[in-house]
Amino acid sequence: MTTSHIFKLIRKEEVAVWAGAGMSLYAGYPSGMQLCDILKNELSTKERQQLSQGNSLRAVADDFVAFRNGSRNELNKILLREFTRPASATDNHDLLSRVPHIKNILTTNYDSLIENSYAGRCNILRNDDDLMCATRNLPNIFKVHGDLISVNKVILTSNDYSSFIRLDDRTPFWTSIRNVLANQTLLFMGYGFEDENLWSWLDEIDKVVGQNRKERFLIAPNWSDLKVRKLQQRHVTYVNVTIEEFLNELHSELKLNIASDLENNDVSQDTFNRYVSFYKYDSLIKYANGSPKLTSLYKPDQSVLNQINFTVTQTAAKEFFKFEKGGSRSIKIDKKHLTKLEHFIDEFRMPLNLDNIESLHIVRQPLNKIVSVDFPEDDLSIEEQQVQIYPIAKDRFEAKINVFGFDLTINLSVEKNGINITFSIGFPKKYPPIAQCIRLIRSIQAYLSGKKTVLHVDGGNSIITNPILENDTYLASMLEYYKHLQIIERYFNVSFAGAQADDSPVNQQKATQIVNLIEGKKNVVDIPNGLEVFRGNNEQFGGLQLPSPPYTLAIPVVNRNTELFLGLSLDIGDRSVLISDIDYIDYSEDGKRATLKNKSKKAYMCLSSSLES
Repeated sequence: MTTSHIFKLIRKEEVAVWAGAGMSLYAGYPSGMQLCDILKNELSTKERQQLSQGNSLRAVADDFVAFRNGSRNELNKILLREFTRPASATDNHDLLSRVPHIKNILTTNYDSLIENSYAGRCNILRNDDDLMCATRNLPNIFKVHGDLISVNKVILTSNDYSSFIRLDDRTPFWTSIRNVLANQTLLFMGYGFEDENLWSWLDEIDKVVGQNRKERFLIAPNWSDLKVRKLQQRHVTYVNVTIEEFLNELHSELKLNIASDLENNDVSQDTFNRYVSFYKYDSLIKYANGSPKLTSLYKPDQSVLNQINFTVTQTAAKEFFKFEKGGSRSIKIDKKHLTKLEHFIDEFRMPLNLDNIESLHIVRQPLNKIVSVDFPEDDLSIEEQQVQIYPIAKDRFEAKINVFGFDLTINLSVEKNGINITFSIGFPKKYPPIAQCIRLIRSIQAYLSGKKTVLHVDGGNSIITNPILENDTYLASMLEYYKHLQIIERYFNVSFAGAQADDSPVNQQKATQIVNLIEGKKNVVDIPNGLEVFRGNNEQFGGLQLPSPPYTLAIPVVNRNTELFLGLSLDIGDRSVLISDIDYIDYSEDGKRATLKNKSKKAYMCLSSSLES
């Protein structure tokens, strides 16, 4: 029989353990037969020759006490000597103590290895008084044969058995033991079939409950067919496995299922919390419609490993293999192609309902590096920027970096003729300080022009020799635009940092025109239909006569003109329009408007102050 059925019963907190001498044998303590030989060796040759024909531990203990004229003093000293020495190993006891699903452990062992492994997290029950003082919600350790705390009450001889063990006794202690044997699935660990009292108790219980009895299992390695048949006659199922193997497999099973068992109400929240706390985890549990939902499992001040395992259809597998070899940084697998999906936090499997999953989106995890770049020929540097490096394929990498709000994507591929590098720039939605924009564009231009580049990665240095590439006209235009913005900032004492970014051609032209005005330069204005001139205060032009061409007129446009640019009002000042080569004047009927026309169909805008100078 496999262990899976037993594990399921333990997960539902339905199992009690009966621990025998085999649990302590690996710790260096003697088994029943070994203790029997120890007692024999303490006898003289003559005494050994007179031993009764019965070779059981109880029979030898009876004779040993008889040889000492009914005194147990020497027998007790031997028990203390053999069962209080330091244990050579307690791994199995420790594994058992970390299974809070098991609420009751019964043992005939005299040693204290089991309760010591619980480190105070249990009730040690030897008699009625211990039972009355037991703490709720702690596992119970029933010391059926007593222990060395009261060595004189240890049950070993025939007289001990007849005096102390009475399952039909109605005292609380024996009533509790009887209830455990009758109402819980019993799992024998390290038990060797020697204790006939136990089998008689189980026979009595079976007479009462009949076929409604709980299941019973015994785990032990490599038992003979005869011993297995005797177990079957006692309605006990044999499982051929060592205690160590069983407990390790049990813990693996609990880690896989305890979270879902909690949400399915198969295990109590107290048991769940106790179990995960053994591994230093805390949890966050919420209730919805009366059912617990595990929302978080974590280690305070420590990282945990989140892992997703999945199985997909053959169609999706082909696409995934393509993704694995490179070509993209992510892949989306639709629900119809997912046949299995599991979420693990370290070794704990978290509840995950595939019915609630629409798709699985897988993104390559980047390698994070801190990078600084120097361009010593231009006295330029960009300090300590975090770069995310994605391995796209064996010979391909993609690096993403945000510098001053600009998103840079750099693709590197190793080819036969060297390393091929391409990159793209994503401009910010809001302007950073304009000086940073200028520094970044200048740095990119320096790199592309093949100037010496010193790269510092996580504190290390390396010099990159760049191929000289063609000038990027777009970068040049952007650099000119940012320089114009900087001139405007300084002249008007304003800042565009934080303003909505707009690098459109219209804005670039507008910035150029404002800078031209500031620097006393003239801006060309197209006037395909002529330049209209208005008279103020209802004055009429009268008969304006033109001298012989060519000639030029300077015409004021608006006094104290305010320009709205990138959300800021700029006090430009008085502006004038210069128009030359005038060859025609067209007057309106009311005489308040005149249209000046010239052959070039162009005029020039400038600040009025520049005309005066």
